[in-house]
Amino acid sequence: MEDVNSGHSKNKEVELLSRVAANHLFLAQYEPLRAVLLSLRNRNPDLALSILRTIVLKAGRFDGVLWSSTCRSPSHLAWMAVLDFLDFENLSSSIGGFDHGMLRLKIEFLLLAQTLCDAVEEKDSEVFHRIRLILEFGLRGLDSVGHCGEKVGNEEDLALEMALSDLHGVILDQADVFDVLCWNIHRQVNIFPEATELTIIASGDVPESSDSSRGEFEDLVKVQRTVQMTHLSALNKYIESGDLESAISNIRYIHLDFGVDEPEYRMVLKYLIKEIWIQKGGYEEAQNSFQNKMLLMYTESLSANCTQFLHIIEAIQDELLTDEIEKNQHVVLDNVPIPFRLQLALKLGCTTGLDNQKFQTMIAHSCMGDMYQYARLSGAHILECVMNCALSAVKREQLQEACDVLSLFPLLQPLVAAMGWDLLSGKTSMRKKLMLTLWMSKSQAVRMEESSFYGKQSDEVFPNMLFHAANPATTAYVILWGVFSCNIFIIKYKYYIATFQSNIM
Repeated sequence: MEDVNSGHSKNKEVELLSRVAANHLFLAQYEPLRAVLLSLRNRNPDLALSILRTIVLKAGRFDGVLWSSTCRSPSHLAWMAVLDFLDFENLSSSIGGFDHGMLRLKIEFLLLAQTLCDAVEEKDSEVFHRIRLILEFGLRGLDSVGHCGEKVGNEEDLALEMALSDLHGVILDQADVFDVLCWNIHRQVNIFPEATELTIIASGDVPESSDSSRGEFEDLVKVQRTVQMTHLSALNKYIESGDLESAISNIRYIHLDFGVDEPEYRMVLKYLIKEIWIQKGGYEEAQNSFQNKMLLMYTESLSANCTQFLHIIEAIQDELLTDEIEKNQHVVLDNVPIPFRLQLALKLGCTTGLDNQKFQTMIAHSCMGDMYQYARLSGAHILECVMNCALSAVKREQLQEACDVLSLFPLLQPLVAAMGWDLLSGKTSMRKKLMLTLWMSKSQAVRMEESSFYGKQSDEVFPNMLFHAANPATTAYVILWGVFSCNIFIIKYKYYIATFQSNIM
């Protein structure tokens, strides 16, 4: 008798909880509804699960619901319900042939489409109607979960294409929402083969819904392609108008495998990088602007979660630099590579207001970066280029130019002075100037930094005094002393090259 009474009492509780759940549902009070369903789950799990399943498969669309600020639309109701639905234990592996991941993605698609509808509802009724068609397309996709896939007619396909035909403005205004929508579609398309396999396993044969599901995903890819082509078109317009910052910031919304082939992305990115490359005229504000924009391009590519773009951008840069090297290959003057020519030209025409030391450091850093890229693509060695360029300047008696080139590697200055001695045969005054410029005055600072290696600072005083003497014997002594020192620097030069090569490997 007690068992009968307890069973009757339990049935009453279940009935009461069901009615309370219905009241909260039609008042769009989801948190109280959730609490009731948790209580109902302890008494009748199947009924609680059935209520959530009904809400999800109907996409929250019930007549007479009074929507509230906490649950503004059927899509919001369905989204919160699907989270609780998937939290239930001992769920079957699939619903209507689709796994739970696919079900969640389809509800998320509805929520994103509803967010777009809410954003444009008061602004443009025509755009709202087009977004509404996308929402209805998502509803038909959810119906395929509950009804094993009903075929979509040609009229509905045309309606979707019409909805996508003129959404360029809202796609750019709501770029973040459309970006998330495209990622949702990307995940749905990736799950599609698994979903089809589940359908075949459940029924034992190939279902008729496979073709309609494939057509549905093809339509979803059209949405992706429309969004991507809109952003590529916007990129082109920004570039043509000279607004490179806006063009770069738009890179985060473009993705590979989103319905557009890689060559189309590459063409637009190459156009953008070329425009940035044109501004690369020196090592002052233009050089800083170029580096900042390229760094921003890499940052936006990472924001797009697309590492392939990093390789594409790097390949385009290498292609442009290779073209520049080949164009200047036949006009390279006096063994001066492109980065050094720009460095020297800027120093001659310097109009910057920065202090000299800061400006020289900025030029050296910029030239080092360009020199590394030049050496990497041309196959030359950086130190070899520096030595050839400096010795070429010494041979042409352009000692200040040699000093400017050697500012990148000041430890090579005494070596160039010693090796440049033979290049100035019979030019005593120029040899004297060479030693004063590259050996005496320049090497002292280096010696001060590495006094333990070079010995006392007074080591330089004796040859400096001798060098001012007019006695031929003294001059011969200076030459012998220079040759001896040259051997020391050659040993260090070889060690320096070996260390440099090991660091860049």
